[in-house]
Amino acid sequence: MNHGNDTISYEYRFGPSAPIPVILETLVLAVAAAESLHGRARVRSDSQVHVNTSERLCFVEGLLPIAEDLARIFTGFLSRKCKADDFSVRQLDQPSGSTHEGTSTLEKLEVDASGDQAITLRPA
Repeated sequence: MNHGNDTISYEYRFGPSAPIPVILETLVLAVAAAESLHGRARVRSDSQVHVNTSERLCFVEGLLPIAEDLARIFTGFLSRKCKADDFSVRQLDQPSGSTHEGTSTLEKLEVDASGDQAITLRPA
């Protein structure tokens, strides 16, 4: 199904007991899974992830179906790593490309051969 330039945005809110390092590791895995499905270049060009660790927020947005698949994968992985009341997710009405105050953009994700993960965030 071709969605053209349709965009979608999701907001994740994390409770105080949800461990931020686990959330970020899970995000790395979700991006890697989306890249396996759609290709690295397409995921990087057609989706964005914004993270605000102090407010315990994450935004996944971009073109359909890439961002939607990334959000589904992230939600599925979170469901296995966190308790049900540790996070919530909702689809937003705002268009992709909007700014989210106080967030950092996921700029670089790396997983080396040993499985170690490096996450680079830059101010949005």
